[in-house]
Amino acid sequence: MTFTNNENSFTYQYSQFPFIYEGENSDAVNAYDTRMLDFYRLYIGQKYSYEYSKVNTVEYLTVTNPAGDKMYFRNTNLLSTAESGKQTYQIYPNPVQDMLNIQGSEKITSLIIIDATGKIVIQQKSDDKIQKINVESLSSGVYYLKINDSKAQKIIKQ
Repeated sequence: MTFTNNENSFTYQYSQFPFIYEGENSDAVNAYDTRMLDFYRLYIGQKYSYEYSKVNTVEYLTVTNPAGDKMYFRNTNLLSTAESGKQTYQIYPNPVQDMLNIQGSEKITSLIIIDATGKIVIQQKSDDKIQKINVESLSSGVYYLKINDSKAQKIIKQ
């Protein structure tokens, strides 16, 4: 990548070939890799723009390719594996098709679902130990569910 001075832009100049992953959730992983590669390799040598922002400890980056398509990134401390407290949650069914059920040992005050690119796709507040989230409109793939301040948990949308 070559960054342009005094502009929030860069030129992408590298091309790579995807590898085929054959482990757990291989369809979702390979689809993500293909999306990432296509986002960049279709416009090699052309100018991309980006926007960066930081709110407290969360950093956001939005990259826009020459066709106007956007890719969203955020730092991964939201997906931390550190445990906070003894809160436990039952999340079912997983994989899910339309309605995700969540039961907590304590009140659920906030729910966030994040896609594989780090973009928040569902965010809602609550004040109950039981929640139902309609995920029917989400595309098939791997997502991360963050409840209150607990570590994020992987969910799969069929």
